[in-house]
This record gives sequence, structure tokens and C-alpha cells, in this order.
Amino acid sequence: MPSVANNVHRNVCKTGRTYSMPDITALVRATVLLTLLGFIQPGLAVSVEVAGRSLEIPAPAGFVDGAILPAEARELADSLTPATTRLLAFFVSVDDAERAKRGEELRWDRYMLAQVNRSSESHDISPEAFFQIRTLYTEQQKSLIANSPVDSDTLLLMLAQDADKGLRIGESAPFGVFSEDEAHISMSALTRHASTKRQRPSTYLVASGTNVVLTANKVLFTYVYTRFASEVDLEWSERTSRDWTQAVIAANPESTALGSVNWQRLFGGALFGALIASVALVAIALRRRRRSAG
Repeated sequence: MPSVANNVHRNVCKTGRTYSMPDITALVRATVLLTLLGFIQPGLAVSVEVAGRSLEIPAPAGFVDGAILPAEARELADSLTPATTRLLAFFVSVDDAERAKRGEELRWDRYMLAQVNRSSESHDISPEAFFQIRTLYTEQQKSLIANSPVDSDTLLLMLAQDADKGLRIGESAPFGVFSEDEAHISMSALTRHASTKRQRPSTYLVASGTNVVLTANKVLFTYVYTRFASEVDLEWSERTSRDWTQAVIAANPESTALGSVNWQRLFGGALFGALIASVALVAIALRRRRRSAG
């Protein structure tokens, strides 16, 4: 794309040039393509404040800010946010937004949450400190997988054969870390929930991507949820987590080389425990919520 645009620009700027039909065709094609690119804008971002610092949370592709929905939708998002954690933004699919406009019930097949831990949001976290956080999350995931009664491949095979087997209601299966760099760590899981409807299916599965993100020296928690019908949905949650995480990082100022956190206090006291607990608390809130299985 850049080379096409540059070539067109050079040709247009030449003086005394007579353009043949191929030249005009190339110019028209490039102009149309550049015009289309002008209309392809990323999803609108939600502006939030974390300890007085303004941050942008971009809407994931195909999703919109849940603030446009009726109050009941906000109440549901709030119910998934423990008291120790503050909801920054939530996003619903364009399909659900259209249902809301028509006065129909939302399906909540896919949605996203962005949160911050209340006890840590006032602290700046350096990249070096975040490396330690990532290390501990990695160890936590390894421990969860080691203690899981069934490995992920076996579980997916079981579910492909019978969607009602493999997990009990309220039980989660960790799939471990699927993406990581100096500014984020992402983990996936599969959880079975009870349906509030009496007709079958009496339960349903949710694939989730949990992302711990360092941006502008703040640690954010973003969650991607999708109704699980096959391994494709798990792959979607992981792919969407990667894309959204990078969008959040890119939308905000780069982290400074040094934060203002006291490492000994962070890793020896309640602050780090609060960061780790944020993930577990959201998972508990999700299991407790009452949602239609659609």
C-alpha cells in the first residue's frame, strides 16, 4: 500500500507528463483505495481516569461501548465487578446493541470488561516490576494446570463428543498463558455455568481470555468472554484478547523506564496479593451471576 501511494504521488508531481490510460487507472485505483482506508477507523475509545491519569480503552473490533445500553446492562457488568475492583468500561457486540435498540433481550454471547484494582490503581508500576508480576501469574497458571483433573486437549475432545461432560457447574478448566510480552500476560479458561432457563440445555460453557495489561504505568485487567460451542470459540477469545490488548497498549502513553513502586512492599504485602486476587474475584463473580442461556 505505501509503495502504491508513493508511486502515484511521484507520478502526479512530475511536470510535463502525459498520462496514458494505465496511468489514470492506477491513479484512480490508488485514490479509491486511499479513500476507503480513510473510512476504516478503529472502534471508538472510552476515556477513563485511573488515579487522575486519563487513559483510552478502545472498543474491540465488532463491539461498542456498553454505556449506550439500558441501565440493566450496566447493572450486569457491575455485578461481574467485585468490590475490590472498579469497572472502567464494558463492551457488547454490535448484534446485541442492535437488539437493545429494538427493545429485544440481549444474548450476551460475547462481551468484554475492563477493570482496575482499587488498591493498586494509585501506584505506578514499572516494566521491571511488571516482569515480576508476569512471572508469578505464570507460576500460578502452571500450578492450576498441574492440579487440574483433566488436561486441556482431553477436555476439548470430551466436549466435542458430548458438550454436557467434562466440567461440573461452576467448575473452570485453565488453559494457561497463551500470550505474553513485556507489557501484558494473557491466560485462557473454560467455565461451565447453570442456565436460568428450565428447558435444555440446562448448562452452558464460556471461554474466557484474562489479560493483565501494563499501560502508562498502570495495571489494567481486561476480560474477553464468549459462549463456547467448539474449539473455534476458544481460539476467538484468545485472538481477540491479543488484538484488544495491543490496541489498549498502543492507545496510551508508553510506560516510563522506572515506576514509583516499592518492590519489597509490592511483592511482600497486600498490593501484589490484590493484583493477583483481581482475576480470581472476577471469575467468582461470573460464576455467581444469573444470566439467561439464550
